[in-house]
Amino acid sequence: MKFCTLRFFANESQNQGMSSNFFLFFIVSLVFLSIGSCSSVTQSPSNQSSAPSPPVLIDHDSLEYLTTLPNGRVVSMRMFASNPKDMQLERPPQPVSIRYSDDHGLSWSKNDTAFSYDAGKGVVYGGFVFADKAGNLHCFGVRYFRLADKEQPGHAILLHNRSSDAGKTWTESKQVDFGHSYTGSFNTVTELDNGRIILALSYTTAYLEERGERDFQIVTVHSDDAGDTWQIGSDDITVPPGEFIGHPGALEPVMIQLEDARVWMIIRTQQGRFFQSFSSDRGVTWSKTTPTDFEAPNAPGGIIRLDDGRLIFCWNDLSKYAKLTGNQRQYLHVAISADDGKTWSSSKQIASIRDGDKPDTNVAYPYLTTTADKKVLVSYHRVGNREGVTWWHPIVEVVKIDPDWIADQRGTE
Repeated sequence: MKFCTLRFFANESQNQGMSSNFFLFFIVSLVFLSIGSCSSVTQSPSNQSSAPSPPVLIDHDSLEYLTTLPNGRVVSMRMFASNPKDMQLERPPQPVSIRYSDDHGLSWSKNDTAFSYDAGKGVVYGGFVFADKAGNLHCFGVRYFRLADKEQPGHAILLHNRSSDAGKTWTESKQVDFGHSYTGSFNTVTELDNGRIILALSYTTAYLEERGERDFQIVTVHSDDAGDTWQIGSDDITVPPGEFIGHPGALEPVMIQLEDARVWMIIRTQQGRFFQSFSSDRGVTWSKTTPTDFEAPNAPGGIIRLDDGRLIFCWNDLSKYAKLTGNQRQYLHVAISADDGKTWSSSKQIASIRDGDKPDTNVAYPYLTTTADKKVLVSYHRVGNREGVTWWHPIVEVVKIDPDWIADQRGTE
């Protein structure tokens, strides 16, 4: 409904000679005319809101991790890791590429080298980029020296580089101590209302004979000086191993700060759903984990807050699968919440396996960023769809989503 407001500004001296009846007739006539005008606007089909546009695939395998600077420029960073069998070999410097978009992700600059990880042993998987509120870019990477196995928990270090000039120059790589010897992929970093930057990582613990793998727990690390120094928080965030295939325990969490200042952690598990934990002291200590209502395979999610306060969550929604096969990572979905995560819309599919893909193809590992035109970019990995496409050399695709398309529940169950 549209409302028209009429305002009359009458000069008292000019109106003294006007009869009260004529003045009343004049006002009533204008009111009826304006009501008719307003009615014609609201009833006109051309002025009714149209359905929001569905997601659009904007990139196939040239971008990867995404973030958005305060000025609206979107940044993507990526690197191609070497063969993991080469971890003990001396290697040349390993470069990280960077690209920019100034039109909300529709077109991108050419690839440039942002910086290179030092020569030496170890294979780096990096490029996870994050823009803080001050405009600094933070890039994180994991240098693997040995994967975890029955004999030992693995050896990997977390590296951090920062740029204060939108990616033109970068600091030297600095190791971030997270208190343990090994972590897998890096999935989350968030900045709190007081400027604190928090990371959450999964690390290996005891070897589980019945699973033939090591259990995983979660540790958090935070910085109060834009990444100059880091402090270790809780490292006892656990989830009992479940029946789903894949690594056991608590893995690859994602985080968001809620409106009441608590930090919400959503954790990958093998229980057929995500678990969650909350921190009331800005990421230092965390509550005991509990199950969420998000049904999911053993795969991580992604979460982001829009400028209008709504939350978007992206994951492989098992509740929408017609048939479960293999790793259950074949379909990727999004949902939206207007009440800070208390309730969620029905999820909608944004990506899936395609004709010609192997049945056990992975369509997973979403990374989200907002754009200045009020949309969301989601990058995700397509792995195992054909020979040679591995986690070390994935196909990465990016879709652009209108949040109102997610919220529009016409046609959903």
